[in-house]
Amino acid sequence: MIITVFVSTHSAGDQWRAELLEQAWLESGQPGELLRLVAAPANAALPMHGTARVVRTLPYDPHPYLPDRFSGYKLPAALLEWLVRESVDASLLLLDLESVLLQPLDDEAEPGGAVGHRWSDWPEGEGPFGLAEDFTGLQAWCVNRTLEPPRVTFPVMIHSTDLRKMAARWLELTGLIRNLISPDSELANQAHQVAYAVAAAEYRIPHRAKKLAAASTDRRAGAPVLDYGQPIVSARKETVWDAATYRPWTRPDATAARAGAGRDFLSFLEDYVTRRESGALLATRRPRRCHGVREARLPDRMVLEVPGAEELLQLNASAGAIWNLCDNQRTLADIADVLQEQFEVPGDVVCDDVERTVIELHSQGALELDKASP
Repeated sequence: MIITVFVSTHSAGDQWRAELLEQAWLESGQPGELLRLVAAPANAALPMHGTARVVRTLPYDPHPYLPDRFSGYKLPAALLEWLVRESVDASLLLLDLESVLLQPLDDEAEPGGAVGHRWSDWPEGEGPFGLAEDFTGLQAWCVNRTLEPPRVTFPVMIHSTDLRKMAARWLELTGLIRNLISPDSELANQAHQVAYAVAAAEYRIPHRAKKLAAASTDRRAGAPVLDYGQPIVSARKETVWDAATYRPWTRPDATAARAGAGRDFLSFLEDYVTRRESGALLATRRPRRCHGVREARLPDRMVLEVPGAEELLQLNASAGAIWNLCDNQRTLADIADVLQEQFEVPGDVVCDDVERTVIELHSQGALELDKASP
């Protein structure tokens, strides 16, 4: 069993990235489960997904005990909370939010060994653990400073039992490194990555280094994962696309990018946006009613009783019409076609309504979403 895990906040900026990663996960044929850990306060509404399971964890930016704002805290903090809360016995594929899967990673990790992406610019030097001298302060906090950390970064495939052992130390070391290094240093932004490697060394969890990811600046993808965190440039090295300024779901111009991994990513994004706008993505999903859901029809609404749920689900006329068409045979596109003809509503409005309603019913446990056969 492989669980693909990524960590985010509940912000709109993280939502489009999460939806894109979810679609890439589906198209790659990656086996197992997709899990999104959302670091959000208790009063924040959780985002919804058609496939990914969404789990709330405590926010860790800023750090609750240190005067430091750093997004890298939420990765070890969210994973630690989830692993302690749930009894997980599986291989974990840890992905960055700004990445997409191009090919499946289906070699499961066994306890006592892991695989990580080769860290080509590891901050090497004469400091403890063979790190740069900027990390000299770790001598006061680490007993065996001669250990050789694995020179890996994310994505990582690791067994849940190993990650559970080292996660608390990973989080602690991230805070220590952030307080040892000047915040103006580029190394400060790599604190959680260095901390992961040091914690793995201290807990004797060997990692095999392998090329698992390509960057958007690479000449070719050539790896199962593509990281689009860096701006994508043209042949003249002019920025043509940047995740930090991208307006979801506008269609990019892939041909403007220099040939390579960046153009490959923009082609994937362009295709996804086109299919999203046309409603073609709805044809890939078939809603299936969950066993045991009971329904009652009232004059102005429909009520669903979902096994295990504390409250009844109230469906308005539109949601009720969609529920009636979830007969385990129709795809979401079939349902949209029926409603468009029946109510004479524009196609884009119907598609949005069908997708939003079905994802809500899925999140409430009333529907499952199966992959439709071509």
